[in-house]
Amino acid sequence: MIKLNFVLSELCIFDDDIPMSVADKLIRHIEVIQPIRDKLGVPIMASENSGYRPVEWELKQGRSGNSEHCFKGLGAVDWTCSKDRAGLIALLKKSEYKRVAYYPENGFLHCDFKGDEKVFFLSDSNSNWKRQ
Repeated sequence: MIKLNFVLSELCIFDDDIPMSVADKLIRHIEVIQPIRDKLGVPIMASENSGYRPVEWELKQGRSGNSEHCFKGLGAVDWTCSKDRAGLIALLKKSEYKRVAYYPENGFLHCDFKGDEKVFFLSDSNSNWKRQ
């Protein structure tokens, strides 16, 4: 039996019900991160407010509502770990994710499936991404 270190509720910002279509997409994120966690042998967590965020929540925060975190597409999750962040970055770059953006000031990596090519970004203090 495969041991999973993640549950869907960890990838949502609140405890309300989520649409099944979002749940299916969240499972895909778990399928990508679980082998990475197993290989590194260190805990990896979803950062706070980093998985599924409903459009309504985004709008209340003054955001556009077009974030990958709204799961209109395949969605986004921000991952973090307290040990071996360099290893996490290296493995995420090789994963199925198309875009990985590292936020060094906050210590998390935004990961999504948007686009046709694999791209790694470095975020500045204003959350502007620079392609690496």
